[in-house]
Amino acid sequence: MQELEPHTTTKHSSLRPALGIIEVPRGQFANLGIERGSTITGSTCFNL
Repeated sequence: MQELEPHTTTKHSSLRPALGIIEVPRGQFANLGIERGSTITGSTCFNL
């Protein structure tokens, strides 16, 4: 997980394979107990 600044046109790359990008309001991941370095696995989406 990487926290990025919202509403920018800066391109980002990953050193490891990435399955997707999730954009949520700042603080939403913390509310779910997800922090930088967390690995997220599952077959359903979070109810954000």
